Amino acid sequence: FQTLYGRPPSSLRRKAVPPGAERRAASGVTVRLRYRPPYDFASMLAFFRARAIPGVEHVSEERYARTVLHEGETGSVEITHSAKHASLVATLRFPNVRALPSLVARIRRQIERAADVARIGAHLATDPWLAPLIDARPGLRAAGAWDGFKLAVRAILGQQVSVAHARRLASELVCLAGRPLPRETNLGSDL
Repeated sequence: FQTLYGRPPSSLRRKAVPPGAERRAASGVTVRLRYRPPYDFASMLAFFRARAIPGVEHVSEERYARTVLHEGETGSVEITHSAKHASLVATLRFPNVRALPSLVARIRRQIERAADVARIGAHLATDPWLAPLIDARPGLRAAGAWDGFKLAVRAILGQQVSVAHARRLASELVCLAGRPLPRETNLGSDL
């Protein structure tokens, strides 16, 4: 915990936030989320890119970034890949350091880092139809959603339309019902 957050667990439980903790959280706390190799991060990014909601998410060739709303406060999350360290690197910018454990848990659900893809792949590769697919895409994982609400909205919007059309509908929904973010939360040119 000390290595991941740069402070002892007790600092998150205290009622009084340590001096400077709010500033450190807003400027960014970096967390390394280790995984069992391989990890097909490019495919994960491609999945998120196809579904990225302008104004909420931004996906480039090397990173996924999104805005977050947690208990009335806004911030951002950026995820990159470190193959050298077999980890995903999440930078969280959020005004309340006490929200970090909850935000990290959401990241873990969204990026599916805990699967034992080697074991899963070995089992699926025994099927003659699946074996070539498994060989072609080592480390492929199922992407998750940031939260249940987003998952439900996407499911409803995507029932009768293409992914691109559902993305456009979600963008319109964000424009109609979303809340403008502080300027410092800007994650990319399309947010």
